[in-house]
Amino acid sequence: MKLLLENWREYLKEQETIALGQCYPFAVEMSNKSSKSEFADLSKFKVVHGRITDKFSGESVLHAWVEKGNMVFDDQTKHTRPNGTPKAVYYDIYQPEPHEEYTAEETILKCIKTGHKGPWTNNQRELPEYLYHGTSIKQYNRMKENRFQVKEFYLADTDDKSAEYAEKQSIADGSEESVILTLDTKMLIGDLRTDRGSNPEEWEYDMGQWVFAGNIKDAITNKESW
Repeated sequence: MKLLLENWREYLKEQETIALGQCYPFAVEMSNKSSKSEFADLSKFKVVHGRITDKFSGESVLHAWVEKGNMVFDDQTKHTRPNGTPKAVYYDIYQPEPHEEYTAEETILKCIKTGHKGPWTNNQRELPEYLYHGTSIKQYNRMKENRFQVKEFYLADTDDKSAEYAEKQSIADGSEESVILTLDTKMLIGDLRTDRGSNPEEWEYDMGQWVFAGNIKDAITNKESW
């Protein structure tokens, strides 16, 4: 059994990290393609929002996936496992912690009501239209040199929180100038997730409630320096 699970894990790993990119839109797309009999029947089709943790690497992220009977469909495995992954295998490897479950109908209605594809609960933090990143001019110039490709890029819901972080970063690396970037969340290309070290009860004061990995170039709508 151990060998079988390890082999499945190799099939499942399209990338070095789990849950990259478009898991929430993928679940919505599957909802749109659900059959008439599946549309409002949770026992036949469910969109699950929750957390997955790779049992081998320990990496843990908020995620969305689709369950149809004993099969799981996931954006990260849609090319290697287009017909789904056995639920027992998926649950063994990724150890899911379901937070919310939706029928296909509920998923589409949530999209219409909120104007985005998830997540939709306070547990997973509803995504604002704009997020902010504070940094030093030295760090900003490094981003430019890297063509705005970033990792572990912390984002906050107000520019005030980002300004505080920008000043701390400028002091830390001896920069004479601080920077705040305003980013359009719809234009972020990559993986945006809630910071697992961020306590929902303290989001009002937290300087970085989200973490992003990917490219921010097209998402930058404003750069403020002081």
